Amino acid sequence: FDLSPTNFAGIKYYSSGSWLGPTDVNNTSINSKEGWMLFVRGDRKGFGEITNQYKTPTITTLRPRGQIFIGPKSVTSAAGGLTVVGNPYASSVDYNSMTRTGSGWPSNPTYYMWDPYLGGSTGQGAFVTLTWNGTDFTRTSTFGAGTVDNRYIPSGAAIMVDFPAGGVLTFNETDKNAANTTTAFRPTRNQLQTVLQTVDTDSNTYVLDGTLLLIDPAFSNKVDMDDAVKINNFTENFGLFRNDNILSIERKNLIANYDTVFFNLGQMRLKKYQFQIIANQIEARPGTALFLEDLYLKSKTALSLNDTSVYNFTITTDTGSYARRRFHLLFNPSVVYTNFTATALGTMVALDWKVAEEININRYEVERSLDAVNFSSINTQVSNGNTNAAVTYQILDKDLLPGIYYYRIKSISNNNVVAYTNVEKITFMNPNSSIYIAPNPVIDNIIHLQMNTVSAGKYTVRLLNNAGQEIQTNTINHTGANTLHALALNQIIAKGTYQVELSAKGKKTMVLPVLIQ
Repeated sequence: FDLSPTNFAGIKYYSSGSWLGPTDVNNTSINSKEGWMLFVRGDRKGFGEITNQYKTPTITTLRPRGQIFIGPKSVTSAAGGLTVVGNPYASSVDYNSMTRTGSGWPSNPTYYMWDPYLGGSTGQGAFVTLTWNGTDFTRTSTFGAGTVDNRYIPSGAAIMVDFPAGGVLTFNETDKNAANTTTAFRPTRNQLQTVLQTVDTDSNTYVLDGTLLLIDPAFSNKVDMDDAVKINNFTENFGLFRNDNILSIERKNLIANYDTVFFNLGQMRLKKYQFQIIANQIEARPGTALFLEDLYLKSKTALSLNDTSVYNFTITTDTGSYARRRFHLLFNPSVVYTNFTATALGTMVALDWKVAEEININRYEVERSLDAVNFSSINTQVSNGNTNAAVTYQILDKDLLPGIYYYRIKSISNNNVVAYTNVEKITFMNPNSSIYIAPNPVIDNIIHLQMNTVSAGKYTVRLLNNAGQEIQTNTINHTGANTLHALALNQIIAKGTYQVELSAKGKKTMVLPVLIQ
């Protein structure tokens, strides 16, 4: 374990939040610590002297010797906090099945592992947080070029665990598992993984770090034992910021409108980077959209709620470009309607709507209904494009027949997020007739009979088929005011053409055709 040319140790141990080098490598037992952070450049044989940091590494095999450990082993942390835990067995072990005693352990087992296959600025790896999702462990970052397990801790490997005060973690023979290390990765519903990648001059990307947001109604929005604190890497660091805590995994309650997820950047370099935001079936209120806000560039970028989105950015000498809180996620309404009106103009309806701003909206569809339930599109308005200013639109629905109409506006984003306005109702009266049926045809099993400038009295309404047979009779007590009377059909009637007969004592009988659908 030679020192480097700059006198930095190639082997370190964790103590009170820092990685320290042993003072005497010749007289320090490998078993004096639970685990070690080891940096290997190459095999001594034929490798030669390490003269600088650019020396090409070689494949190296380390063969530890000693007695094989059997039986149970317990690791205790009196004060609690991050603790290195080494796998004592000549076998991989299942962290999920290990015994945890004492109060304060997270309900979902969580641990940290150094993944040497992650890129990093110098390619030496980074910490990954793994948390139990009910069937397997989910990682904060995607896998690097190699294979590092997402459940089974290999023989000879050490992990880090955030212990509660007085907590005990016990290895048992039954925790041994013959499973090979795999790159199994099964994202669960309602999770959002954000991966920080470096972009090299050849445009290739390498994973640096990552965070994981898990969403469930059982989780709390407060930082608690079910969240995972962030362990710093030796180069770039990327975490979640919540209530003055930096986390690698945050468990939170269901997404609400205007929820914000804050990111934290650290030890960034002057170079190009990329975010991969991997959303998997995020459950949110209808009409909710996801945005990444960049405070340095003063921009908002729309992201998918159920797919992978990519965002490229550059760190420069400008302090704002590497500000810790430069980025955050916003769960905002896809569009905010500040006004929507429907106004009758002769035989037309003027539909006016206004939105507070327009980000990532593809188009609007004007929808109309005769029953306020079943809507169909009658017109399309293409979005004016992205703007932070208010935008107003108007569309005319022309040549309408007398009747009752319901309108709403449907916005569709470029990510297919849909948002609706409220429903507006318009009633058209027939200017050339004092009595008419609207809408006609009838589609909701209710005949709407409009009576305008008709004298008050008791009226009989009969529904007849084309053979003149009576199907239904109703009585109306008309006040003389312009009134829309609703006559519900009291039986299932076959679709077709019928007659509505309106009569009253001393008044002329009127017959109106009606189509029932």
